[in-house]
Amino acid sequence: MAFGTGHHQTTTMMMQYILSADIEGKIILDMGCGTGILAILASKRGAKMLTAIDNDDVCYESTLENSSLNNISNIAALCGGKESIPETSFDIILANINRNILLDQISRYVEVLKENGSIFFSGFYESPDLEMISETCKEFGINYVSHKKIGEWVAAHFKNKIMRIHFIAIGGSAMHNLAIALHKKGYQVTGSDDVIFEPSSSRLDKHGILPKSMGWNEDNITENLDAVILGMHALVDNPELLKAQKLGLRIYSYPEYIYEQTKDKLRVVIGGSHGKTTITSMILHVLNYYKKDFDYLVGAQLAGFDTMVKVTDSAPIIVIEGDEYLASPIDRRPKFHLYKANIAVISGIAWDHINVFPTYQDYTRQFDLFIDTIQPDGKLIFCKKDNDLNAIVENSNAPVEKIGYEIPDHDVRDGVTYLLPGETALKIFGDHNLMNLNAARLVCQQLAISEEEFNVAIASFTGAAKRLELLNSSNETNVYKDFAHSPSKLKATIDAVKTQFATRKLVACIELHTFSSLNKDFLTQYANTMCNADVAIVYIDEKTFEHKKMQPFTKEQVQMAFNDDNLQFFNDFALLESYLQSINFYRTNLLLMSSGNFGGLDLTKLARELNTVS
Repeated sequence: MAFGTGHHQTTTMMMQYILSADIEGKIILDMGCGTGILAILASKRGAKMLTAIDNDDVCYESTLENSSLNNISNIAALCGGKESIPETSFDIILANINRNILLDQISRYVEVLKENGSIFFSGFYESPDLEMISETCKEFGINYVSHKKIGEWVAAHFKNKIMRIHFIAIGGSAMHNLAIALHKKGYQVTGSDDVIFEPSSSRLDKHGILPKSMGWNEDNITENLDAVILGMHALVDNPELLKAQKLGLRIYSYPEYIYEQTKDKLRVVIGGSHGKTTITSMILHVLNYYKKDFDYLVGAQLAGFDTMVKVTDSAPIIVIEGDEYLASPIDRRPKFHLYKANIAVISGIAWDHINVFPTYQDYTRQFDLFIDTIQPDGKLIFCKKDNDLNAIVENSNAPVEKIGYEIPDHDVRDGVTYLLPGETALKIFGDHNLMNLNAARLVCQQLAISEEEFNVAIASFTGAAKRLELLNSSNETNVYKDFAHSPSKLKATIDAVKTQFATRKLVACIELHTFSSLNKDFLTQYANTMCNADVAIVYIDEKTFEHKKMQPFTKEQVQMAFNDDNLQFFNDFALLESYLQSINFYRTNLLLMSSGNFGGLDLTKLARELNTVS
């Protein structure tokens, strides 16, 4: 197939850039125009004026002929090299030429490129060509934005102005990871917060974007910012927010900005009251195993991934953990409503976030609305074992394909779970994790990964951070850390450990830390959730009540709510630590569950120092 028909990899990638870029009304230079296909496409997309240059007479004549055949009248075709480039200021330069010619012509491109203009290069390989071109561009103040790759060939986007983004409340889990992702993309990132905890602080510092001082300062907000991203931690009267609103700057919540960055991608959104992080992590693990190109947003640090957010121009898909909490202080929509999924998962529904959704009906309504945001002809993958979810899905008239899942066939032998019928040994366990696995499998099938391929990859999945994370194992004693904090998560996690290790006792300890769990009316939702534990412990840091300005619970109130008179209750982490150190854990597992940090208790050190001798 002749070069210039759109079938060559370099032309295909350049066309992809043209189709996704803001072309309308722009003045464009097409260097090495060949048969004129890129210039013609840009004209069809609304470019105002185009100059197409090639040093080959046949290409020059072909561009004239093809422009005429396509009724294009705004392309000026020239025969020549860089000396033929007119003294015009261009918004966009397209150059699909070989590396050496590009390196020679970059200096001329810079002279005619408008401020904030873009250059799209192709016609070269990733190594060493891309690095050489990037370094030369950098010398002339042209910054790398992204690149695409098909086979050996590469196309790349460069810009002569760095996007300037400011984060209000940069220290949040998702916010600081998005800030790092945009910094790695070449954006100029600044941020502010009143306090930043670990690991956010170290991660931001590593990339040179940790605020020099804590607090809010309206001087951080200037007219030259391209966007302000507002975190949920900020208040509506935040001085930086007020200044941004006064200046009329574009203000995004982080989910809104994620959509803005990924609206041309296939979006996979994982929703549900529980299992979101694990399902998302499983999908990422499998895609990574097969070296697929993808972006992601996940709520936990994963092995093999530097950050919890990756956003590029090149990846064709993004996998998003979709939280149902509010987007920002000024955008009261749930986050997962903003992503507009092409493929969606709902893992189940269990009432949470009662400060925002005061009734169960308010809460379940958000999932009904989420289904309505799935794009037409999209896919909804949902847990059939959840009766309330089943009813919502059944009653939904959304134009989507509905795919239910349950627990896959499996067997547990000697503390190891095997998928049947293929006898795939897993490093994870528990009915809830097996259901999560089935959801991930169905998503991967939609992404052209077969069941057999999925099983091969998932066998090496060890779990997401703080999701049944093994802290220590000795003398038939395992110590696990888990993020479980809601009633449904608490019960499912305890049941999983007891089922996997039926011959061992279980000491289960949960820290009540969230607003919902510390609400007196909600506390009764925990009734009978810890019945399967041989020893049940509830810990509440007494400082948490003070911080949230709430009335502390008594031991009797907690025991009554959990429906367990034998339940142990602590509000001092030193007393909790002492109690756990006094127990003989031989043939006994310990499960530590919290979305907090047990008052600063060193859980890894505790796990190593437990008495496990018979």
